[in-house]
Parts: sequence; C-alpha cells; structure tokens
Amino acid sequence: MSTRVGRAGEYLVACALEQLGAQISVVHADNFDLCAWVGDDVFRVEVKTSADFDAQRPTTYHYKTRSGRDHRPLSHCDVVAFAALNLRRVHFRHVDLVRGTSTRIPAKQFSAQHELDTWLAATRR
Repeated sequence: MSTRVGRAGEYLVACALEQLGAQISVVHADNFDLCAWVGDDVFRVEVKTSADFDAQRPTTYHYKTRSGRDHRPLSHCDVVAFAALNLRRVHFRHVDLVRGTSTRIPAKQFSAQHELDTWLAATRR
C-alpha cells in the first residue's frame, strides 16, 4: 500500500508542477524522485506523501522527513514536496528548511495559492 501511496504522490506533485509551468521528469533516483526544469534552472524534488490526516492531530498532515534505513537527512535534493493525497494539493519547502525526523503541516496550508507561493519560495533560495 505504501508504494502505491508514494507513487500517487509523485504523480500528484508532477501534475502540480506542470500546472505551475515546470517541465517534469519522474526519475526515481536514490535521493530524489523528480526533476523540474524552470527555464535554465533544474530542481531535484523529493516527494513525501500522506494519504490522510494525522490520526493524533486531525487537522494536520504528518510526514517522515528522513530517508533510508539509516535515517539520513534529505540533502541530495533541492526541494521537498509534501503531497496531501486526499486534498490533491502540495506544499513545497526548500530542503534547508526541512529538519528533524518528521514534519507536520496544517491542512490549511494546502491550497492552490499555497502551492504557488511555496513553490516560488522554495526555488528562490
């Protein structure tokens, strides 16, 4: 089930980025899932997906933000995309702003306007 959720999140993020004007390639590299081209710039995007709200906090999404068995930090990507499958929305953050082993994002931060705003903020660093 988690593989299907993850794959659905990758395609949701790819769709969102295409709608925001980026060209996308799904790459499934060891440390990132997508490449996004905006003009001459290339961004490596790691996708984290949640199928539904956090059971303990029903207005929040919870994501594991360390990768692999050794829980290494997300450092080989430029942008982390947090996908909320049931809302079909994405929240973006520059990788430097993602710390710790998990990240919680309030549901109110998943909207079309937040998608655009967080993508622009994540790619301006």
